[in-house]
Amino acid sequence: KNHDIDYIQESFRDTIQQSPAYQSNAYVNGELQPIVATRKETKKCDVTVLPGDTLHIGDLVRVFNEYWICVELYIDEYGMRYGELWMCNQIFAYQDYSLNIIQKHAILDDGSYSKGNDKAIMVTDNSFNCYISLDSESEALFVDKRLAIAVVHDSKGNQILEVGKIKWIDVKSKNFGEGSHLMVFGINDDAYSPENDDLEKMICDYREAMSAPDDLEIPPEEPTQIGKLIIDGRSKLRI
Repeated sequence: KNHDIDYIQESFRDTIQQSPAYQSNAYVNGELQPIVATRKETKKCDVTVLPGDTLHIGDLVRVFNEYWICVELYIDEYGMRYGELWMCNQIFAYQDYSLNIIQKHAILDDGSYSKGNDKAIMVTDNSFNCYISLDSESEALFVDKRLAIAVVHDSKGNQILEVGKIKWIDVKSKNFGEGSHLMVFGINDDAYSPENDDLEKMICDYREAMSAPDDLEIPPEEPTQIGKLIIDGRSKLRI
């Protein structure tokens, strides 16, 4: 059986580079990794991973000049990996616990992704399911954290932020297989706060990171001297 697996994988690698579906300039998590990708809908595509390469649920893939997240993956009896990608349609900007600004590609799903209806206009109650890669940056997301979705206008024509608040977070149910790292969370509509939200940066509850003034001189540390003690005399001491 090992001979059959090796034969299938080598045959696939030898012939696939001639296929129109072969994407030589694809990137997985920022690293160049050719894949075989075929678009089946506007925002979904099927992928086949070349033998020797890997792909996991939650990986961020750049192909067709778009960013995608792997949401499904399975390995057949010949060790070939097949997956489904969903196109990212959102970039969330937020601050982590150290007030660093994070920007993450994400999927904002009103039901048209998960329900498989690509053409119909989905009716929502301003609630969405969001998909994002689970990593050290997304660990800064928590329930009740507010996220900017888009810039819109109010009744007076002023620019405001469309805001969503995280209501729940799921880091388990969509992950299958070793290496899977997909975070899913739900957001509901929330009010824009001009006092706390930064419209230009599109960051809710924005806080300035504290820094030392430029004219503040920090005195240099005094060098530490380590002394030593020496006993000079007879080898035996009187008590």
